[in-house]
Amino acid sequence: MKKALSAFMALIVAIAMVPFYVAAEESTGGYQYVDYNGGVRIYNYTGDASVLSIPAYIDGKKVLKINTRAFGAVSTTQNITSVTVPDTVEEIEGAAFAGRENLTDIYFPDSVTFLGSQMLAQCPSLTDVRLPKGLKAIYQEFFFQCSSLTYVALPESLTKIYGMAFSGCTSLKEIEIPDSVKYIEPNCFEDCTSLKTVIMPESLQILSPGTFKNCTGLTKVVLHKGIKTAYFDAFEGCTSLTDIYFIGTEEEFAAIDQMVDTSYLGDVTIHFVDEIPCFHVMETIPAKAATTTSTGNNKYYHCINCGRYYKDLDGNTETTVKDETIAKKSKKTNPLKVKAKTVTVKYKTVKKKAVSIKRSSALTVTGAKGKVTYKKVSGPKKISVSKSGTIKLAKGTAKGTHKVKIKVTAAGTTTYKSGSKTVTVTIKVK
Repeated sequence: MKKALSAFMALIVAIAMVPFYVAAEESTGGYQYVDYNGGVRIYNYTGDASVLSIPAYIDGKKVLKINTRAFGAVSTTQNITSVTVPDTVEEIEGAAFAGRENLTDIYFPDSVTFLGSQMLAQCPSLTDVRLPKGLKAIYQEFFFQCSSLTYVALPESLTKIYGMAFSGCTSLKEIEIPDSVKYIEPNCFEDCTSLKTVIMPESLQILSPGTFKNCTGLTKVVLHKGIKTAYFDAFEGCTSLTDIYFIGTEEEFAAIDQMVDTSYLGDVTIHFVDEIPCFHVMETIPAKAATTTSTGNNKYYHCINCGRYYKDLDGNTETTVKDETIAKKSKKTNPLKVKAKTVTVKYKTVKKKAVSIKRSSALTVTGAKGKVTYKKVSGPKKISVSKSGTIKLAKGTAKGTHKVKIKVTAAGTTTYKSGSKTVTVTIKVK
């Protein structure tokens, strides 16, 4: 790695000494440029913006190209954190943004068809990048030592990845290499210590030396039968590697020209399979108790790669959401009890004015779960019952014994059902 770093800095210094341009130089807004193919190419930036949106036009001319080290840290000392490249740009030469320690994000439009080597080398704050759709190649040390890089979207147009392109990307956990890629040069993913599983492209023809050198977190790799030549020291220093899955037969594997044979792999098991296995990436579905209002579930796992559900974290026992669901709990019967009483009202009082009877004087209610309400079911017209259970005798209610049937309802709770009782209250007017 030290040798690679020395080579990187030597190249930058050498580039800095080359006299690039003979055309008249101009500067606008900190962008130094020269005329190029009817537009302009930027060769340096002297401004002080940290969030940089490169203009599509300078002095009315399209920005078509960005030259070597134009925004690289060796050329200026600005604190650039974000870069947006306009969709007029078609080419960006090597190391254009290299060494920017605080660069966290960069946008490349699909108009860009060429990105040079060491483009984002030693940008340790960069986390994720989407590369242009028409890009054919990722050149040497493109992401060299981008130690915070976790994700890169590679285009389907890609056919080749050059040496050490991702070397030292220690936070890169996964990489989806499109099947259009035919060549991956040596040491491409060296020291990518967070890589866990890799599926090599179907069209790959050569497994190059040191491709995954010192990828200490790598456990599983998929290779296709399209490989013609293999250097199995591609996995030198991959101390966690346990399984290689070969999509093909044992005979097809034996036909590969092994420049460095599988004895280099030690205890790694080679599986001969018909299709790409799922390397489970599990999310835990925590256990949840069922209630009377919602279902619950057992603890189980969901693989975000294949979409299947499993009882165990290792993905050995498949299950379904239905099988892990716990039905709602049944509510208990409401223990409502109601006892009617006999109430006496003086006629001389009700003859002059209406009389109200408290609920507690006419009814004894116990055990109710939930709000209790009352409703008259039958009885004399001059006698009414409120929702709160108060019985009212209208002025002039006749003498005698009156029967009032009342329905008492308890609304229930999350644990108890609603319940009701109908009783008859006797009211004597005398």
